[in-house]
Amino acid sequence: FTFTLLTTSFLLARNKYIDWKLGFLCAIGGIIGSYIGSKVISKIPTYILKIAFTIFLIYVALYMLGIV
Repeated sequence: FTFTLLTTSFLLARNKYIDWKLGFLCAIGGIIGSYIGSKVISKIPTYILKIAFTIFLIYVALYMLGIV
């Protein structure tokens, strides 16, 4: 943790800008999703992952340029 992170978190919590229920639900979803994702991705060949990631990057680049 850094000083900035701790200070900001404290100020946001003190001023009630943090939705603890939503944060907890997101944390649970992230933990479950990362577990399932790691199991699934270990079964996919590397070349398919490279192709999928390349397509994703091209899509994001086109989206940022306003083409898609």
